[in-house]
Amino acid sequence: MAIYYETAYSFLLLVMTCLFAIQSVSAAYNILILSPITTPSHTNILKPLVMALADERGHSVTYWNGLKPPSTFNSTTNNLRVLHSPNLAEINSDHQIGFNDPNSAFRLFFDIPKRMKIYCTAVYQDPVFHQLMNNNESDTI
Repeated sequence: MAIYYETAYSFLLLVMTCLFAIQSVSAAYNILILSPITTPSHTNILKPLVMALADERGHSVTYWNGLKPPSTFNSTTNNLRVLHSPNLAEINSDHQIGFNDPNSAFRLFFDIPKRMKIYCTAVYQDPVFHQLMNNNESDTI
């Protein structure tokens, strides 16, 4: 009789493990990715991740970027929504740093408080950002 219970318990545990694995693998989430302070290189790095989450993993992804997305940022499914802020695109496209200037790293470092104020003000004034934050559809940010 004890062998029967051990076998039944093992079988039940196996079935529950399989069901949990299937559910966790097949669950699609609503993911919000915010990238307000960015450069084209940051966008190029994030693009494969965003595309994989939407196309290969089946998640519903909203990607809010600080630059206008390139036309090649297309999903093969309807799981991707790409948004941008025109105000942040203007700020992000001109960092006012000359890379040939030997003091550019110091100026960039000491300008961080001023730049953060500019970025935070632009984000706070962006209506799309407020809409995304007030929308409770995202499972994770």
